Amino acid sequence: MTKFIVLVIVAAAAWWVYKNVLGKSQSAAASAVPSEPPRPAEPSGPRINPMDVQIDPESIFERQGKGERVVFVDVREAAELAAGMIDGAVHIPSGQIDTRFTELQPGDEIVLYCASGMRSTNAAIFMRGKGYDRVWSLVGGFGHWQRDGGKTMSPSATSSS
Repeated sequence: MTKFIVLVIVAAAAWWVYKNVLGKSQSAAASAVPSEPPRPAEPSGPRINPMDVQIDPESIFERQGKGERVVFVDVREAAELAAGMIDGAVHIPSGQIDTRFTELQPGDEIVLYCASGMRSTNAAIFMRGKGYDRVWSLVGGFGHWQRDGGKTMSPSATSSS
């Protein structure tokens, strides 16, 4: 019987050490090294497909032909304006879109453009995320507009904002 009591006491002591000493260090180690890498934060709001913000010059010509007002925004840098601008465009460089987009009206039909379409696509996605549902990026940029016969202003008539 004495051996049984000693065995129970030893087992109880071992259990206590395991739970209170070893268990804590294992749980601390487990919390320090996660079993799987952390997941990236989910983007706020719906994802916007870059293809959903694209518009070609022909579609713009059709809208203008129906009398629809289109606001053009040139997102190129000031040095790029020497090539000219779309007639009547507003200049807001892509690096300033995040602070100046509120200069534009959310209900307007807005077409952003750059040299090739990449910066204007990124700016259009940003603005869509801010509630500008009628903002577009000109496919192929300023060069495509010129090739398709869109109206432009000469470099001497442009002024940078």
